[in-house]
Amino acid sequence: MYTCYLCGDHTDSIEQLRVHFERHKFNGQLTISVRCCQEQCSSEFATVFNLLHHLKSYHSIGNALAISKMSFDADESTENVHIFDSNIEDATCSFDYTDVCLRSVETHAVSLVAQLRANSSIPYGIIPTVIQSFNDMASTLAAVTQNEISHSLLAAGVDKVVADNVSADVTEKLEHCCKPLYSLSSRYKIDKYFERHPLAVSPESVCFAPRLESHGGVSRYAYDTFQYVSVEKTLCSLLSNQLYVDALLQGKSQPGIIADFMDGINCQQHYMFGDFTKFSIKLQLFYDGLGVTNPLRSQGVLHNVGVFYYTVKNLPQHFNSCFGNVHLLAVCNSHDLAVYGYDAVLEKFVCEMKHLSSVGITGEFPLLGHTTVYANLCHVTCDNLALNSLLGFIESFSGSYFCTLCYASSDEIQTNFREELFIKRTATEYSKDLVELPEMLKQGKVHCRGVKRYCTLNDLDGFHVTDNCSLDIMHIVLEGIVPVELSCILHGLCIDNKCLGLDILNKEVLLMWRKVTVEQTHKPPELSKLLPPGHGLMPSMKAVQYFAFLKYLPLTIGKFVSLAIFVAFVTSCGFDICSSFYS
Repeated sequence: MYTCYLCGDHTDSIEQLRVHFERHKFNGQLTISVRCCQEQCSSEFATVFNLLHHLKSYHSIGNALAISKMSFDADESTENVHIFDSNIEDATCSFDYTDVCLRSVETHAVSLVAQLRANSSIPYGIIPTVIQSFNDMASTLAAVTQNEISHSLLAAGVDKVVADNVSADVTEKLEHCCKPLYSLSSRYKIDKYFERHPLAVSPESVCFAPRLESHGGVSRYAYDTFQYVSVEKTLCSLLSNQLYVDALLQGKSQPGIIADFMDGINCQQHYMFGDFTKFSIKLQLFYDGLGVTNPLRSQGVLHNVGVFYYTVKNLPQHFNSCFGNVHLLAVCNSHDLAVYGYDAVLEKFVCEMKHLSSVGITGEFPLLGHTTVYANLCHVTCDNLALNSLLGFIESFSGSYFCTLCYASSDEIQTNFREELFIKRTATEYSKDLVELPEMLKQGKVHCRGVKRYCTLNDLDGFHVTDNCSLDIMHIVLEGIVPVELSCILHGLCIDNKCLGLDILNKEVLLMWRKVTVEQTHKPPELSKLLPPGHGLMPSMKAVQYFAFLKYLPLTIGKFVSLAIFVAFVTSCGFDICSSFYS
C-alpha cells in the first residue's frame, strides 16, 4: 500500500499512485519537490517520475489489486476509502479495476486538454482534432483486441459457441473503451467540463466605455471590453480545498528574520494585516504585457494584451513559484489600456478589495471552521516602466523624479548611493504634488515632481503608492546595474591593465561552462567586443545569463588577475571592498 504525501490517501499500486498524483497536478496542488512518505522515508525528488522510480527500487510491494488486502484503521475507514472516487461500501468489497482504468483515462484526458489549452502556440481548434484522433485509435485497438480474443479462443480448441459468447461479452465491456474521450470531443464539451470543475472560475466581460464607430455612413456604438476574473470567487474556490487552507496556515513569519513582506514593518503595522484576531489574506498584484502574434510579421504589436494577475502572500514562498498558485485577475487589449488607462481596469479590483477588506467571506472552511476571511492588497509588482505608469508616475527614467520611492534627481543619483541621502516620498507630499499638478499642466509640463495622475489604488485602506516598496530587481540590478559594472571591470582588466585579451576571456568562459553542470542553460554568449566603460556588454543577455556570468567570472579569470590589480581597480570604480566581500 502506497501513501500520498499531500492528502494521506492510500493506493494499492505504484501505477495507481501515479494516477493519483496526476489529479493533484491537474488541481495545481503539486509543489516544486515531491516527497516519499513510505515507511518513514523522507526522501524528496524534483519530479513524480523520480519518486515512482524510487518507490519501485526501495518500497515495491507488488501490484496487488484486491482492495480486500488493504487494512484500514477504524478511525480512518471513512476518510481514506475514496481512493479513486469509486463507490465502496466497505473495506472488503470487490475492486472494479475497469472503472478505475476508465477514470484514469479521463484524468489523463483532462490533463492533456488543460495542457494543450495552456499552450499559447496551439490553437483551440486543433484540440478537438487531437481528441478525435485518440478516440479513433482507441476504437481501432478495441476492435483488434476483440478479433485477437476470438481467434485465440478458437485456436486453443474452445467451442465456437463459447468463443462467440466470450467475444460478445468482451465486445459489450469494451464498448465504453471505444471512445474514452467522447466527453471532451468538442470545444463546447471542453468548455462545459471546465465550467463545472470545482476549482474553475469563469471570467466576465467588463466594458470600458461606449464609443461611436462609422461604417458605410452608418454610426453605431461600439463597446471595448476586458475580461475580469472575480477575486472573491477565486478565493472561495481555493478555500474550499483543505490542502490549500493547510498551506495558508503554514506561511508564518519567524521573529527576527525578514524574508518577505509579511516580516516587515509595513505588514505588522497594517490596520488589517497586523490584527491577529482576523484571518486576512494578503494579495500581491502583478502586471505585464504579453505578445500574442508573431513579432517578425508586420503589425506584430497590434493584438498585444495586458495581463493582471496576483499571488497570495500567506502561502510559503516555494508554493508561489508554482503556476497553479498564480491567479489571473484581468486581460485586456494593450491599445485599450493606452486609451482608457489602468484605472479603468483597477476600479473593478478596488471595488472587490473594499468589500473583501470590510465584509469579507463568511462560511464554513476546512481547518478554519465557521469564520470570516478578509483580503486586501499588500503591494504591486511590475517592471519599471509598467509600475510607474500603473501608479501614476512618469515613465521616463532619463530625467529627474522618476523614482516611486524618493525625489531623486538625475544629478543626485550620480553621486549619492545611500537611502538617507534622498528625500523619500510620503502621502502628504504626494497630496501636495497632486494639488500643484493642474498648475504644472498649464505651464506645459506633464508632471509635478514625477506625479502625472492620481492612482485609484490609493482608495484602498492601508495601501498608498508611496508605500509600495516592491521593485523589479531583475530589470534594475541584473539587466541594469550588472552589465554596466561588468563592462567597466572587463574594459579595465582587458584594455587598461592588459591582464587578458577578449579571445582568452571567451575561451575561459567556454572552458568554465564545460565544467559547470548546474547552470548549463544559463551559459552567457560569446562577447563580440568590449564597449567603453558604462555602455554595457555586447551582445546583450537575459537576466539569468547576466547573473551566471557575474557569479562565475571571478573563478573564470581569477588566475590572470593579481590581487593588487583587482583591489586597486575595483576601488577606483567606487566599490566598497569590505562590504562587497561580505555581501
